[in-house]
Amino acid sequence: MPNVITWIAACGSVALLCLLLFPKLYQTTTSSEFYGHQLNRPAPPFAIDAKTTLDTLSGEFIYILFGFLHCKDICHLQLRQLEKLALEVKQQAPKIQHRSIFVSLDPEQDSSDELTAYFKHFETPFTVVRPESFRAAQQIALEYREYASKKKQNNNKQINHNGTIYLIDPTQQIRLIYPATQLNIEAMVNDLRMLHERSE
Repeated sequence: MPNVITWIAACGSVALLCLLLFPKLYQTTTSSEFYGHQLNRPAPPFAIDAKTTLDTLSGEFIYILFGFLHCKDICHLQLRQLEKLALEVKQQAPKIQHRSIFVSLDPEQDSSDELTAYFKHFETPFTVVRPESFRAAQQIALEYREYASKKKQNNNKQINHNGTIYLIDPTQQIRLIYPATQLNIEAMVNDLRMLHERSE
């Protein structure tokens, strides 16, 4: 029981710290126009696979999430919300080209076979990036100002990170970020529509 209380207290402390530092960390702005937090800076490029890098995907909207398969809950929740978002966009705005990218923060444990098997259970496709090492994954995350650090808990390795979803526009600019874990999918669809209209 003490371990559970300690874990809950730690999670609460991290969440509070993120809320306090969030505006300074990302230099975001909020307005009634967009549901997500506005951010306008270039998306740092990284390798998708041996032949593709992020900047070769210009021309489409891209959602990026950093996470790992052995995450207790947040990563899985965010992935399911991205799945729901993709289904809604497909139904409501099928002409908008978009994709979701999952970057593994724990490539040592997230094997290629495990990642393939895991994402087979989703109704919508994900582009999965598995960096060479935790250090390489951490470097990519830090360029997005995504906090990522390893923590050992009860002989289980966990990775503390923000769980933020980043939305990149067709010109490779990070335009909006979504730090919450309980997201309004309809509002996210509206954000995408507005950005798409302005990009035409």
